[in-house]
Amino acid sequence: MAGAVEARRDQILTRQQIIGLIGELLFLRDIIMQAIGNRGDFCWRGPFGDEQDFVYGEWIFEVKTQLSTA
Repeated sequence: MAGAVEARRDQILTRQQIIGLIGELLFLRDIIMQAIGNRGDFCWRGPFGDEQDFVYGEWIFEVKTQLSTA
């Protein structure tokens, strides 16, 4: 039983990962999907752990998200 709890805990995103995920999803919705429509979800590479967040043809996008500036 302890192994199952530890496995689930390892799958929980950190606060920074959640902020990054939200940033990527907003970029997908507001920029990519508006520009290329339903095909946009195929260019999101985040779920696969790729270096770039979005790849569409020769275009590469890396999304950086933060809560505030210093």
